[in-house]
Amino acid sequence: MIGHDVEVMITDVRGDKVRLGITAPKDIPVHRREIYEKIKREGQKKKN
Repeated sequence: MIGHDVEVMITDVRGDKVRLGITAPKDIPVHRREIYEKIKREGQKKKN
């Protein structure tokens, strides 16, 4: 648990790969790091 609202679960383990499941309120964005960084870069482009 992260706080009272966000739950992180291990849903699968295969070799050295772990799959996570995340349950969070709709107002909390949840992204993989590469997606988050892409969104961040695109937001900076719009400011310039």
